[in-house]
Amino acid sequence: MTGVSSALTAAGLNACSPKTAPTAPEPQSPFAGQPKSDRPNIIVFLADTLRADHLSCYGYPAETSPAIDWLAGQGVVFENYTSGSNWTKPAVGTMMTGVPARVHRAVVSSELVGEPGDSKYRIEILRDTFTTLATTLKSVGYSTAYLQSNPHARPEFGYGRGFDTAICDSSMIPKLQVEKSLRWIETTAHEPFFLFIHEIDPHGPYEPLTRSFMRLHGAKPATFLERLSADEAERVTRYVKYLGTMPEIIRGVRGVSDEANRYIQMKYDAEIYQLDSLIEQFALSLARLEIMDHTVFALTSDHGEAFGEHGTYGHGSGLAYDELVHIPLLMVGGGLPRGVRVPHNTTMLDFYPTLLELAKASKPPYVSGEPMFSAQRELLVTEDRLAYIDMDRQGANLSDWDAAIIKGRYKVATHKKRTEFMIFDRESDPGEHRNLVGTGVVSKKIEEDLIATLQSKVAAYEELGRTFGEPEWMDTDDTLREELEALGYA
Repeated sequence: MTGVSSALTAAGLNACSPKTAPTAPEPQSPFAGQPKSDRPNIIVFLADTLRADHLSCYGYPAETSPAIDWLAGQGVVFENYTSGSNWTKPAVGTMMTGVPARVHRAVVSSELVGEPGDSKYRIEILRDTFTTLATTLKSVGYSTAYLQSNPHARPEFGYGRGFDTAICDSSMIPKLQVEKSLRWIETTAHEPFFLFIHEIDPHGPYEPLTRSFMRLHGAKPATFLERLSADEAERVTRYVKYLGTMPEIIRGVRGVSDEANRYIQMKYDAEIYQLDSLIEQFALSLARLEIMDHTVFALTSDHGEAFGEHGTYGHGSGLAYDELVHIPLLMVGGGLPRGVRVPHNTTMLDFYPTLLELAKASKPPYVSGEPMFSAQRELLVTEDRLAYIDMDRQGANLSDWDAAIIKGRYKVATHKKRTEFMIFDRESDPGEHRNLVGTGVVSKKIEEDLIATLQSKVAAYEELGRTFGEPEWMDTDDTLREELEALGYA
């Protein structure tokens, strides 16, 4: 049996899933009789806050992702793919523009300006001086749609530029988001099409269905809460329900026992398992439409999530540790290689040029990233690539920002507003707990070369950013602030 569509339909994504296989409906293509484009359809499915090492296809011991695991076996898995940031707004900006946050400068999400009694909120937006991914794809014939549920990346903030259809609704549950996406494919899209879905799970608050929690962990949440002290049970319950809405809630879970910390992660994992079921249904629906053989499906995230590994929880703060920036990327269908795992370091800065190359479109000259596939679907990643990460602290002042790179086995990061440096050997110290700067463990030359590489990258991107002028701001209102607070952004 050949072809991803037929394999999906026949297997029902059931090859490694303990769930009951759904009955696959009869295939029916909405594009039957239309001439096929030599450009593939492209679907990007972004699962917010999904760290790679909590997927079983990335080695996680709990089977959180049976359907995703099956899909991974049908395509290409990038094992060491790094985000450009540790939170949503700058990361999605990088996906849309192909440049780091230090260049696109769409970072501040809620700044209060003005005098008391006459104040208002303003935010930074993606400037129209950048050619977005959707704009370029539209220019070569793609129909385009954007379904967004994270208010950081609303279409009107520049993220929707180039999309024929752009819907942002922070109250839209993932299931409805997928249903609307399928309806768009069936009723509105023409081939080739570009569909970008940004759904909110497993972003906190962690509120999986009880049945999802039980299927993954074998018992109800209360069973595990009963094993904790009354104090810790209350603290972790408040955290998973009101994630980050008040700083004291985050402080309240620092230093909890390993078992209490594990309970928080079990709730997060159950959201991944629930998301996995949705992706299973989505993939089967795409197979029913008989489009997967000429559709590239990319599953990825914007950033990860911390669970106290370095004293922090959530995301958007702290250094560029792997729990915050190591995210999944798997790509399947459309003639891509099958059953391939790429161990080399790759970076979000290469995502934009990769999709343009597959679409036989040219990238803007200011985009430094390189494609990971050729237009002929050949894998181009044969060695480690340099990964660059900005840590903007959600502020507009570049002098307050830090940055990091991953070069080979090493990660080097600035710290304390670029006044100090940290170097980690990710092979001997995968948890990134021992700063090698000044220890003599690495030679002085290696240390100096790593720091010099990071400094040159920061300087080059700041110079490039200046060519685009000052950041652009937009006035907003309390509605956005309320939506952000509901997601844990105080």
